[in-house]
Amino acid sequence: VTGSGKSEVYIRSARRALAAGHGVIVLLPEIALTRQITAWFEQYLGEAAVLHSGMTPSERSHTWERIRRGELKLVIGARSAIFAPVRDLKLIIVDEEQENSYKQEERPRYHAREVARQRAQMNAAVLLLGSATPSLESAYRAFSGSSRLLMMENRVSRQTLPSIEVDDLKKYRRQGIKSIYPRLEQALRINLELKRQSILFINRRGFAPQLICRACGAVQQCPSCSVAMNYHRDLEALLCHYCGFRQPLPQRCAVCDSNYLQLLGSGTQKLEDEVAKLFPSARVSRMDIDSSRRKGEQERILKAMRSGDIDILIGTQMVAKGLDFPGVALVGIVDADSMLNLPDFRAGERSYQLMVQVAGRAGRGDHPGQVLIQTWQPQHPIIALAQEQNYFAFYTREISFRKQLNYPPFCHILRLLLSGPDEAAVARAGTALAEHILELTDASEEQLELLGPAPCAIRKIKDSFRVQILLKCNNIYLLQSLASALVRQHSRSVCRLETDMDPLMLM
Repeated sequence: VTGSGKSEVYIRSARRALAAGHGVIVLLPEIALTRQITAWFEQYLGEAAVLHSGMTPSERSHTWERIRRGELKLVIGARSAIFAPVRDLKLIIVDEEQENSYKQEERPRYHAREVARQRAQMNAAVLLLGSATPSLESAYRAFSGSSRLLMMENRVSRQTLPSIEVDDLKKYRRQGIKSIYPRLEQALRINLELKRQSILFINRRGFAPQLICRACGAVQQCPSCSVAMNYHRDLEALLCHYCGFRQPLPQRCAVCDSNYLQLLGSGTQKLEDEVAKLFPSARVSRMDIDSSRRKGEQERILKAMRSGDIDILIGTQMVAKGLDFPGVALVGIVDADSMLNLPDFRAGERSYQLMVQVAGRAGRGDHPGQVLIQTWQPQHPIIALAQEQNYFAFYTREISFRKQLNYPPFCHILRLLLSGPDEAAVARAGTALAEHILELTDASEEQLELLGPAPCAIRKIKDSFRVQILLKCNNIYLLQSLASALVRQHSRSVCRLETDMDPLMLM
């Protein structure tokens, strides 16, 4: 369970390996976590090599050489740390193993957890995966006996898990759309009076995710991507989160020339603004990619939370992952619905994991934890399972769907993504590629299922139209060889072909 003290298990395991002269790698999903957990490890185990994307090339090179020479036997870092040249490697720890950030989406694509599995096999090392909400793939391996399952069913010092309350927003429909509704406002006010800390989680950055014309209904879209522009108040501009295109906030609609424009939805910036107006005396801080760009800002926020200098912390996924703040008694999940309705077979899994993980930040100290989930669909089964904090019930439901539809962990998926500036040409290339695949695999005895070609959910990014084909098969080696052959044969095409084995996102 969240707050069970698995960091102590990591430290004791690493201490035993290091005492025997072996090397240890500890992988973490976020740079923010790296600083906190490195401090714990170094307190008990001495100096560690820390590797993450925030290092300069010279810092990385110097640290890499010290590891290679055997001066540092303990390595802690984000996903790329799995490639560190640790001598006599005998223990690899992957904390929060379910996190998507372990998958590198740019070439060379790799999943650090799966690389860790291979390195552990090559070095006869122990691979220790930790999570309160394991990925379906890892849980399936554990429950089927391929991995050993170790359970930690109680919190440290026997604290109870936080109580989770679901607030049905339909009862407030006459009050208009806002971020903080009366039940959460009341809970925040009581928590402030008791001088306890709160965390508010919303999985969208920026101020508002849409600018809409109330006269004709047009939504301001990025000219290069088929997505709505997100308004960032600190930039005083609309920003595309996919290509980085920026433009000033328009005064009139580009379609009908109306000036009846309205910002819709909430992001972290708008939530911060709303909280400041509701609680003017509260010390409020925000932790997302935008607020953390300045060097040292993340560390400053985390230090202020630990010392009690922040009353309410607002954040995206950054605040849901492994952070330990004993003063937090209340967690508010501001908008659970935006996570649930994505066109991806993993949407339910990700939503459950995020809700349970962020809920687990509450009640780790002397005060009982309280969690409020704001939603327009309180009867949704994923929300009900998150409220129960019953991973086994969630797993049983989700694994049944995966088996019926033949999705991972019951198969591997090869994603073929075609892109180019001419939409019709990309569509033709997709059809031709699918026909070619059927010809190549016609004589194969393997059970291979082809889905597509179909436009991606986000059909255009950076002026490139996108079509995808999904191939499902139990034999990963067949898919890998097929991917290699297709890339070689497609090298002279006007459309770009990208392959991704076992993708985490299908958008």
